[in-house]
Amino acid sequence: MFNVPRIDPVPPEKIQDPDLEKLREVCEDLQAPDDLFLGILGHVPGCAKALIEAMVMSHAQGGVDHKIKEIIRVRLARTAGDAYFANLRSRKAKREGMTEERVEAGSGDFESDPRFTEAEKWALRYADRMYRDPKSVDAAFYGGMKAHYSEAQVMELGAFIALHYGMQVFMRTLRAFPARDRDGNPVTQEQSEKIYSPEAGRQEKAGRRRPAVEPMSRSRQNFYGKSSPIGDQGEFNMGNEKVIRVPAGEARAFEAKAGQYVTVVNLEGRQVGDFMVFNPENLNERLGTNATIVHIGKLFPGVGDEILSDLRNPMLEVVRDDCGRHDLLIAACDPRRYEIYYNVSGHPNCSDNFIEALRPWDLERQQLPQPINLFQNMGYGDDGGLEFRESLARPGDRIVFRAGMDLVGGVSSCPMDLNPISGFKVTDLEIRVADGV
Repeated sequence: MFNVPRIDPVPPEKIQDPDLEKLREVCEDLQAPDDLFLGILGHVPGCAKALIEAMVMSHAQGGVDHKIKEIIRVRLARTAGDAYFANLRSRKAKREGMTEERVEAGSGDFESDPRFTEAEKWALRYADRMYRDPKSVDAAFYGGMKAHYSEAQVMELGAFIALHYGMQVFMRTLRAFPARDRDGNPVTQEQSEKIYSPEAGRQEKAGRRRPAVEPMSRSRQNFYGKSSPIGDQGEFNMGNEKVIRVPAGEARAFEAKAGQYVTVVNLEGRQVGDFMVFNPENLNERLGTNATIVHIGKLFPGVGDEILSDLRNPMLEVVRDDCGRHDLLIAACDPRRYEIYYNVSGHPNCSDNFIEALRPWDLERQQLPQPINLFQNMGYGDDGGLEFRESLARPGDRIVFRAGMDLVGGVSSCPMDLNPISGFKVTDLEIRVADGV
């Protein structure tokens, strides 16, 4: 029944070990993991016993509330891009009062959510930082944790996070899906994929909220249901600085003179922003990411690096970078990407966004250059494989460029909510153009 594409689980009737039979009963009761996980690990019974016992103990037992650990478990699985664990729900947590609303809230912007206590927010931060920024889990951070948890509870949470996230990445590589549908009925992996794959889930959500849309308009009410607080164009001047709000899922244009500073601010954290610039005196001279890679000798630009045009002229210099991770290789999303890979029509996309934002300059799609994907945390393996990871940007992180020539450009708050790059959530960005930093 299981038929996982990349490995054959051991059929239930072939698992004869009495200890594993007991673990099957535990899995059946908890449902996180379910018995598919036991079948996969059944190839190595000793490992199966040790791992499942450790997972159940760290998750369903101990001194930390099981419900917040369940919320963390789902958040981590979504971060890992694992459809298997992300779609399992602990029956124990449900019996104790956990709701799906709380699970969803825990996968979003928990920092400003009054539904979470300060202790719960620290636990969620712990999970986020262990994955996104382990260097920040320092003595000061542990001091903050110990204001809310005993040392034993802190270690319990740390072991739980590390163990479960590792297993989630493992299950993602197998492309496994839950063994049961949402009503608890056994299903094949092919059936489960249609129910639980990220594409299916996001398409289902899209079907509820997305009409077939025309290219992104400049209306105050944007696709993601937010309203710009600063006017239809989202622009205002603050002294000698021009501030442009980029609403979630849209793009805005900017102009800068040689010597001015262009700043892009990640207001809520984790939001990827596509960025491109042109020479206004010759719009055929545009951002050259390939030329830039050759020039700086690396894939990820940072402070001190020059950004070149496709004619190899200096357009920008990075003078400040709070995030430290941006991408020069991945193409801007466009209508066909969503249609081909996600089976979603009419999804907002960066390509349409730039055409709309740069309309005063009469640019067509084929004139748009490969963007710099600001705050995008791509992984490139030794085998050439790609991994779309969640952005490392924290609220308020910014990158600052010094313009090397007069520029016209645009920033798109990338509408991609179907993979992890922005944490499956699309939020506003901000552009600032000023004479000084």
